Amino acid sequence: MMVRLLPADAEDADKIFILNQKHVACYEDLPPIQYDRVMAWIRQKIIQNLNRYCCIWADDAKAGYYLMLEEDDRWELNDLYLHEAYQGRRIGTQVIQKCLALAGEKELRLYVFERNVGAIRFYERLGFEKAVRLPGRFIMVHKKG
Repeated sequence: MMVRLLPADAEDADKIFILNQKHVACYEDLPPIQYDRVMAWIRQKIIQNLNRYCCIWADDAKAGYYLMLEEDDRWELNDLYLHEAYQGRRIGTQVIQKCLALAGEKELRLYVFERNVGAIRFYERLGFEKAVRLPGRFIMVHKKG
């Protein structure tokens, strides 16, 4: 399957928000968080970074989205969402490989919900390890070499 990464546009903002929303509903511990405040923060993050989001195209269909942000000494894979129909088809692996190539010698890190055991296994298979435990989530860092 051919995977292409193309810039997101204004039409994608609501779709990215819905994927974020579903992800939070599935993996976040909802009662303790201020849901409306979290959703407002996510909406603002998407708006501020829309020009940095990429669409993941699998053949001729939009399979998902991701966002990579560069900090001084590292990169952060801030979002990676694949629609269910495209999961388990090595698309995510190809995206991670491209992200690692972009990061080069810099550290690549990401946050993952503790309850998202499938994603944790996926990232571990690709050389990430849990580096920091936070309430309900982990920071995972790619091992170099």
